[in-house]
Amino acid sequence: MKSMTGFGRATAELPQGQLTVEVRTVNHRSLDIKLRSRDLDGGTENALLAAVRAALKRGSVALHVEVAPKQMAGFDHAWYLDVARAVNALGESLGVACKPDLATVAAFAAQMRDSQPGGSRARLIWEQLAPVVQTALCALEESRSREGQSLQADLSQRLAHLSQIADALAAKTSGASERAASRLATRVAALAGDVGVDPQRLAQEVAMMADRADVTEELVRLRTHLQHFGSLVNGGSQDAADGVGRRMDFWLQEIGREFNTLASKSQDADVSALVVDAKAELEKLREQAQNIE
Repeated sequence: MKSMTGFGRATAELPQGQLTVEVRTVNHRSLDIKLRSRDLDGGTENALLAAVRAALKRGSVALHVEVAPKQMAGFDHAWYLDVARAVNALGESLGVACKPDLATVAAFAAQMRDSQPGGSRARLIWEQLAPVVQTALCALEESRSREGQSLQADLSQRLAHLSQIADALAAKTSGASERAASRLATRVAALAGDVGVDPQRLAQEVAMMADRADVTEELVRLRTHLQHFGSLVNGGSQDAADGVGRRMDFWLQEIGREFNTLASKSQDADVSALVVDAKAELEKLREQAQNIE
């Protein structure tokens, strides 16, 4: 089991400077990749995005690729004087009378150096980037797996609690339909008094009451849904193409539906209290499942 929350980082020394690749992920219903970089051409960017899509199924992905230029061996005083004169001349040609400050000169100098052949902003090629990206994605995978183990332990504990509630509901509702039918027959007899009651019609009403109060099918379906969810928690369907988290969402919805039906069919206060407890636990399961890939 993997969480959708994680972080991976890798660096490498290149002729252009130090390359850094960072990948941060948080939960999202689908795979949403946001890339931030000024060192990639179109082909390299497409290859990078394809590698991320191959590694991840779901999550909001913040991908940052940056090359930090190598520091100059020495300070080229003459170079910056020439840049300052060029900036001043540009201002005069535009009719803007100003003396460039150091920040402006430094920015223009960096831009001019980067634009020269072999400048520090030379575009990365995929062959340079690929191994660093794979290292960052492996670190991300380890981070998400560690988080996934914590989520798995919490989900297992909450699932066990839900199973205990299901057992308690089965015990509380055992014989509920018979008790409901008996109450109905007693009330009808008390209300009728000396007035005769059609035994056949009474038998039909009692049977209908017993059927409405019977929750056997709901309990069977509930236990089945809990087993399906448990198989996902224990790693039984990690090869699902759409990720485990989506399948968990489905089964949690089905489990909630059965608890709602149980609550609506039961007239017992203890059963209602158990269903409220189950819904609270179910909501916590939903919150955790939203973080699973």
